[in-house]
Amino acid sequence: LAGMTGGLLLGEEGPGLFVFFPDNKFGFIDKQGNEAIQPQYERAHPFSEGLAAVSKGGKWGFIDHTGKMIIQPGFADVSIGFFEGLAAVKTGERWGYINKSCNIVIAARYEEAGIFANGMAVVVAGGKKGAVNKTGAMVVQAKYSDLSVFFQGMAAANTAGGVYGYVDKSGKMAIKPAYHEAY
Repeated sequence: LAGMTGGLLLGEEGPGLFVFFPDNKFGFIDKQGNEAIQPQYERAHPFSEGLAAVSKGGKWGFIDHTGKMIIQPGFADVSIGFFEGLAAVKTGERWGYINKSCNIVIAARYEEAGIFANGMAVVVAGGKKGAVNKTGAMVVQAKYSDLSVFFQGMAAANTAGGVYGYVDKSGKMAIKPAYHEAY
C-alpha cells in the first residue's frame, strides 16, 4: 500500500475488492493492495452480493466489480448493500427496498429500514420497531423499542417493560420477556 494516504477500510469480501479512502475519496483495492477502482466516490460501502453502494453528487447508487454503475445514483441514502437480493434505500424521508434491477419491491414508507436476514428485515414505523418479510408484509408488528436482526428464525425484542424476549417469524413471542440484554 505504499504511496497511499488516508484510512484503509476493509469490508466484506465479495469480488475480492475492499473499500479504501486515500485523499478524501473512496475507491476499491484488490487483495494485493492494488487500486482496482479509482477513488472517486464521496462514500462507499463494501461489496455485498456482487454490488457496492457508492455516493456521487450527494446521491447513492450501486457499482459492479469493474466500477460500472449498475444502479444510477438517485437515492438519499442506502443501507450497507444487498442482502437476500434486496437493499434498503431512502427516497425523500422514507425507506423502502429495491432489487438488483432497481425495481421497488417494498414501497418507501418506513422511518428506518435494516438488512434482510432469514427472510425478515427490521423496520421502524411510528417510532417503534417491527419486521417485514420480502413481500413487505409487517409480520412482526411495530411495537418494540428494540428488535434485533433475525437469526435462526428468531429476534430479540425489547418490550415496554424494558426486558427482552424472543419473537419468531410469525410475530409470536416465542420466549417470554425476562432478560435485561439479548441479541
